[in-house]
Amino acid sequence: MRSLVLSILVSGLAFGQTFDVATIKQADPINIQALAAAGRTGSISLPNIGMRVTGNQVNFGYMSLRDLATIAYAVKPTQIKAPDWMAQQRFDIQALMPEGADQKQVPAMLQALLKDRFKLVAHKDSKEQDVMALEVAKGGHKMKEAAPVDPNAVAAAPAAGAQTMTFGGQQVTVNRSGGGATAVVAGGPAGTGGVKVSMGQDMQMHMEIERMTMQQLVDQLTTMNELQVVDRTGLTGAFQVTLDISMADMLAVARRSGAMAGVALPAGLGGAPAGMPAGLGAADPGGDISSTVAKLGLRLEKTKAVMESVTVESAEKLPTEN
Repeated sequence: MRSLVLSILVSGLAFGQTFDVATIKQADPINIQALAAAGRTGSISLPNIGMRVTGNQVNFGYMSLRDLATIAYAVKPTQIKAPDWMAQQRFDIQALMPEGADQKQVPAMLQALLKDRFKLVAHKDSKEQDVMALEVAKGGHKMKEAAPVDPNAVAAAPAAGAQTMTFGGQQVTVNRSGGGATAVVAGGPAGTGGVKVSMGQDMQMHMEIERMTMQQLVDQLTTMNELQVVDRTGLTGAFQVTLDISMADMLAVARRSGAMAGVALPAGLGGAPAGMPAGLGAADPGGDISSTVAKLGLRLEKTKAVMESVTVESAEKLPTEN
């Protein structure tokens, strides 16, 4: 009897988790041309994209209803089954958590917000489906183990002439030389350490990541693949990881996910950034993923696994008024 009462109380607390205050508005389009012009004149602040938690304040920037549902139900984008329109319109949400709440409770509070303001109805289920398994290739992996985290490390000062911008709450330093540019993300996302990103003359994005676990790697690869990627490497710890991704594939994946929706591009570019060959966005999503994974001494193998998914039954395209 006591355990039953406790379960009811815990369930009640879980369902009662809501934001104290939440303001939702449609996000302004991102104007690539204006950002590029600002970048040539000095330090700029890019639009906030993604989720950021500061104290009891939670900001969701430039996110689609599909993106928000992914966070609310704690699943990957490939695990959401929803109408295509849910990936189009973007929203900015500013919310305030109640006193004593922490970041772990954000999904439950966001789920309640989506049900209340967007009338979102969804259900979870689990079934066997196609996935891509990340495995160690014959001959073993070729990655170096990441250096231990130094809590006293001090970030190097930006080079002379470098531009500094803020993206999703993180500092990004852009160094320009020889007609090219290299971006360095201080700290990197999700504890991956520093991330160095450069673009080659073949329009291939080269990413050097200081430290990355296999779970973080499969999360990254999942964004570039039509199927969920699961870790079957058996590798523990963190490694130095280098990824070479064609811009064609990156653009195709961005369009498929709806990330290009509402992005104001310069006229005449045909949906591709300046300087890119015509028809670049028509490339096959994930076409080069297997080859870049092979350079790490890993491989992707199509298989089946029981995976959890979320099916959105209905939702409103616009939220009720604030």
